[in-house]
Amino acid sequence: MVAYERGADFVFESPVARGEGSRFAIDGKKEHVDMLSHDSLRKLTQLPGVDLLYFDQCVFGATSAKTTQLLATADVRATLQPLVGERFCSHAPGTHSSIVGVPLVDGGYRTRQAQTFPPALNAQLAVAFAALVPPVAPSVPHAGGKARAEPIEACCVWSDVAPSVEAMAVKQHTSNDPSWNQAMQSDEKEKWRDAAKVEIDNFDRHGVKTEVSEDSLPTWNVHKGRASEVIDMLWVLKKKFSETGELVKYKARAVVCGNQQTAKTHNSSSESVLETFAPAARSTTFKLLCAVCCLEGRRVRQFDVEAAYLQGEFDGDDAKVHVRPPPGEQSYDTRGVPIVWLLLKPLYGEVDAGRIWHRTAKKQLVEEQKFSQSEHDPCLFFKVYPDGSRADLVLYVDDCWFTNTSGVGADDDLKRFSGKFKLTVESNPKQFLGMNVTVHDPHHISLSAEAYVKAKAEQYLRSPVEALPVCDTPAAVTLIKDYEKAMLKQSAPDYRFMKAYQSKVGALIYAVPCGRPGEAFAIGVLARALTFPTPQMNSHADRVLTYMAKSSTDALHFNNTAPDADVLVAFSDSDWAVGHSTTGFCVMFGGAAISYGSKRQHCIALSSTEAEIIAASHVAAEIVHLRGLLHEMGRPPTAPTVLYVDNSGAVELAKERRSCRRSRHVDRRDLKVREYVAQGVVLVKKIHTDDNPADVLTKALPREIHQRHVRFLTGKV
Repeated sequence: MVAYERGADFVFESPVARGEGSRFAIDGKKEHVDMLSHDSLRKLTQLPGVDLLYFDQCVFGATSAKTTQLLATADVRATLQPLVGERFCSHAPGTHSSIVGVPLVDGGYRTRQAQTFPPALNAQLAVAFAALVPPVAPSVPHAGGKARAEPIEACCVWSDVAPSVEAMAVKQHTSNDPSWNQAMQSDEKEKWRDAAKVEIDNFDRHGVKTEVSEDSLPTWNVHKGRASEVIDMLWVLKKKFSETGELVKYKARAVVCGNQQTAKTHNSSSESVLETFAPAARSTTFKLLCAVCCLEGRRVRQFDVEAAYLQGEFDGDDAKVHVRPPPGEQSYDTRGVPIVWLLLKPLYGEVDAGRIWHRTAKKQLVEEQKFSQSEHDPCLFFKVYPDGSRADLVLYVDDCWFTNTSGVGADDDLKRFSGKFKLTVESNPKQFLGMNVTVHDPHHISLSAEAYVKAKAEQYLRSPVEALPVCDTPAAVTLIKDYEKAMLKQSAPDYRFMKAYQSKVGALIYAVPCGRPGEAFAIGVLARALTFPTPQMNSHADRVLTYMAKSSTDALHFNNTAPDADVLVAFSDSDWAVGHSTTGFCVMFGGAAISYGSKRQHCIALSSTEAEIIAASHVAAEIVHLRGLLHEMGRPPTAPTVLYVDNSGAVELAKERRSCRRSRHVDRRDLKVREYVAQGVVLVKKIHTDDNPADVLTKALPREIHQRHVRFLTGKV
């Protein structure tokens, strides 16, 4: 299923059904169960383009006339059909030994003699698979000297096949995140083994596990040779790259299978349901803290907690689990019984591991080091020292952005935290949360998605970026029209095409908060068609990605020299439509946008005024959140935050209660901005449409206007 979703072909072999009513029914096998009746295999048979072909093994020299079925995708089946399809036994009765009857002399099943394919059949299959593998084309050079390669997400086991055929049929796997089997078949297997050894050494250093024999567990089944409570483990492998896209590390994580933890979730030691939620810092909080750092000239550092989950601490209510070691680490006791691990520390993949780690880090910061936890973002911690200096940190799982004003208190606290947890501290940070970070000087920081965008362009675009045409804007003028055509759903999308589209748009969505406000509208529209994509919408996605790749160095620039850099100001806009309108908003501080978005409104507005007041209320709630964060960061706003709106009716409606025919139906939640205006938190003002930078977040604009608004939002001079 995974291979199919990634666009790969597959073939699955199984014996045919012999039970009553089957095309291949035989006496003595009335109760024979069809393997394809199993739920997971039945789902494969229902995939578009997947079908069966049948043949008898004796045609290829087997001693048995065992009939076999191959379940394959369309391309594979078309290649195999003339070679093996519908080739049945024509020998005289009694020529072959029967697969029905009493067991063999040694007690084995009679079907054992047909467990492996004969060499001739293996050779035919290998030739067919070789025909499906495209010839290795000359490498296309990319920026940075790297060559483009398309990996085959497959893993083959060969038997009785000539080495030349094997070499022709298998292409080297070059994925950045291979499975363990793929890694062990690659030229980099020793590097992956070394990475796995580092992970196991971490387990030993942190006292993560203790070994027990599996038959000592209460759910041990002697017939199955396993205990049902034991959860499998697997390897997650990933290559780590620098901010310039260079390979710096092979990383291996031994993780617990998440789909086997239902018992843990419902059988924790406490009477309540097991809590699994773990907070993660918002990118908006990080960007706001960067802006504050520039205004005050703070020192910035970034650190990574090594093996963070392994340093989490259980308490009395946490449920401990037994796991089966990952591939390459399995062992047995002297009786041949499998050895399993009792986990003494939370592990990646455990449903509550993130929560336990955050609780452990919070305990150290708040209870031991006397930091205060933010009321507005649970991953922001701050501390004010007796000399008036202060330290602020944003914690995103195991990554932390640490800032401080002058003074020695922050250095002491960082040293104390590193004494509790093993850290890797970077005094000149280059990356954080997928963003490229450049600290030009204490008063100027820029954030971009350069490395991320280049990597995604190489992954999803069929040609090198340099060979693609230049786009004036990310959104084509036909984007909305093509989206409306897609909404008609005239035909069901191909399953693999839909998955590929979803993957590509998902990658684009991640880039938006990383300093790409100009693409937010186009990506928002693309995301609305995730379940009914069309080739036209896919072309629009390629256009957006191409535009981003060609302007990958674009960044948010926080600078204390920008006009009104220390003033929080917001803009909102909407694009009134027949259906759901689009809300666009941005909040500026430190010379650039710290918060922005393009979202479809939750209801259909009956007028442009209603659409604008919905947008204004949305950004007003964001303003309240950001004002609270600023107060905790030591820069409390002293005046109402100005919110600019380009609709006169919405401005008047936000200032006072008015009962009129066009606004009396508006929901109370959509008039929330009026409440904030009455409290003196927000001040709504009118702005001309041409001067509203939020306009770029609601519609496709001409090149000159688009670039002018983007320059304002990013603080680009």
